[in-house]
Amino acid sequence: ARGSILEPEGVVEIKLPPARLAAAARHFDRGLAALLRAGDEQAAAARQAAAGAAYRMAAARFAALQDVPERMLATGAIRGVVSLSSARRELGWRLRRRLAVGELESALRRAEPGSLGVDEAIVAVRRAFLLQLAEVDGADSSVDGAVGDVWENDERVARWAWSERARRAIAAQARERRAAHARRMRDAWAAELEAAS
Repeated sequence: ARGSILEPEGVVEIKLPPARLAAAARHFDRGLAALLRAGDEQAAAARQAAAGAAYRMAAARFAALQDVPERMLATGAIRGVVSLSSARRELGWRLRRRLAVGELESALRRAEPGSLGVDEAIVAVRRAFLLQLAEVDGADSSVDGAVGDVWENDERVARWAWSERARRAIAAQARERRAAHARRMRDAWAAELEAAS
């Protein structure tokens, strides 16, 4: 699969207009440069037109190489390359994980309306997951050797997020956040009353 919006030929049209293509031809084609130095404009124009297709084809191939999954992985545009044979399973677990974590994140945000952002709520869900993982499996257990890497395992996170343990942990965090929010509101009202009197 490709990740680009434009086809390679479209990228070449935008990034390498005819003037730049002609400049590249003059730079790299020694025969064209010799014709230009000799002042034979007609022969130079014919050679440049003939070479233009080859340069455009080479530029399109180069643009296509920038969009292969391996290159996208190397630049950090994607987390991993999914083989076609496992795509349905992996994308299914990714969807389940996004839905389950989104549900837990929403529960936390409802507990503290207006003050807890999406990213902060997801960090709290991640923290709860890693704490429970450390309790159950021990602090050094994981898939790849580092506890934080387990958060990237969609199947494991989704199974945890759908579990009753996760719901209880997030409900406890939500209660704590509601209580803290209520205390802050009470303290703010008390300060306002003191200031008014």
